[in-house]
Amino acid sequence: MDFLLRLDKKFLHEDLEKIREGRKQLCKTVLGQSQSAQGGAGEEAQRAHIQVAGTGGKENIIILEAVGSNLWMEGFQTEKSEKIIPFSQDREELRYKDNDHCCLLELSALQSTLGKLRSYVKKPKSEQKKLQSDKTYRQGFLAGVFVASEMVRNEFLERIVLADGLRNYTWEKALLLYRNWETVAKRLYCIEGGKSEMIPVIRVNDMAAMGAVRLRGEDMKNIWECYQELLRCLKIC
Repeated sequence: MDFLLRLDKKFLHEDLEKIREGRKQLCKTVLGQSQSAQGGAGEEAQRAHIQVAGTGGKENIIILEAVGSNLWMEGFQTEKSEKIIPFSQDREELRYKDNDHCCLLELSALQSTLGKLRSYVKKPKSEQKKLQSDKTYRQGFLAGVFVASEMVRNEFLERIVLADGLRNYTWEKALLLYRNWETVAKRLYCIEGGKSEMIPVIRVNDMAAMGAVRLRGEDMKNIWECYQELLRCLKIC
């Protein structure tokens, strides 16, 4: 499936909602698994081609390729490139790391960081593995995962990007949200086990209304505190 995601305040929510709705059609594998298990069945899942548009026309377009309704990010291309360039041949390299650093969760910073991937398109294939260890390349991958996967699945992240009062909110500060999206979504919406048709999007209003009840427990303490802080910053409660 093909989607457009415009990194523009006027269109961001509209485009994210279309991708959220489209996730229902991307489900061919058994959901409720971890992201890694979902991604491993990529051959059986439908693929999403998400055209991320910044400012400056086609020169600033990056096309991100994701697998399945959980939007496991696998590669990218530009308007002028012939094929998808994989982010990594090693699935372990696609996981978040403790030393990862990306950018501020703000539209211009995300555009700039993601746009740096364009400089790698013309590199020969023999250099790809070397490039994948490059800091700039890694940051571009993280920005891509954020805009076309994490932000789609968690409305809080969209609100952070659009909130003028949270311009200094860093990618690292939200790491707890990224790593626990599936767990929180299942707890919030009372999904048992891994048999659900699709893991829901975490919605801000649902968290404000139900979170205090659904996210109780010592194992959820730090995560719930993170969401409480965001609810206060976003003036939801």
